[in-house]
Amino acid sequence: MKRSSKPLKLLLADDHTMVRQGLRSLLAARSHWNICAEATNGSDAVDLAREHLPDIIIMDIQMPIMNGIEATRRIRKDHPAIEVLILTMCDIEPILSEVFEAGARGCILKSDTASLLLEAVETIAERKMYIPESVSDLAKVHVRDKKANNLALELTPREIEVVQLIVKGALSKEIAEKMGLSIKTVDTHRASVMRKLQLHTTKDLIRYAIRNHIAR
Repeated sequence: MKRSSKPLKLLLADDHTMVRQGLRSLLAARSHWNICAEATNGSDAVDLAREHLPDIIIMDIQMPIMNGIEATRRIRKDHPAIEVLILTMCDIEPILSEVFEAGARGCILKSDTASLLLEAVETIAERKMYIPESVSDLAKVHVRDKKANNLALELTPREIEVVQLIVKGALSKEIAEKMGLSIKTVDTHRASVMRKLQLHTTKDLIRYAIRNHIAR
């Protein structure tokens, strides 16, 4: 999906002046990208986001007063249409879950190339997740599992009970007897679960259920 001709509004949030200057120089070179404001700490980023309503905020994690993760969380709560790209100088693998749970759409390292940054902004402008190879496969696993966990919310209580019994090794006949259902009804529930969770085999279902705490 192509964006409209409306200029893309960007807000920079980093406590290092040289970093902001470098980002501004790089991003402003795009004729349809406008840097609407710059923040030197997370608290200012929250205030400036409210004032300017940018399309995307490029946010450093480690900033004074309020860190980038907390700032992202507050901004996304109050202004869900604003996207956030996390930019950091260190490997963020230990806090990847926090980054995405806070609502960031993507992350990139300061050691990455300028072309990757531009690619990240373009991708996020299309409301798509951006995760470069440099950030590790753990990020991709987290995003996949988060999507899977959201799918799990669509399961009914009875379907969840069927899944839990399947994980324990029960066959359709045993599940039917335990739940007071017909075997056909159990198989219908199983098929519904597989369809909702986009799974294909019982092994996949068991792995999914354990990973997403549907069963232990």
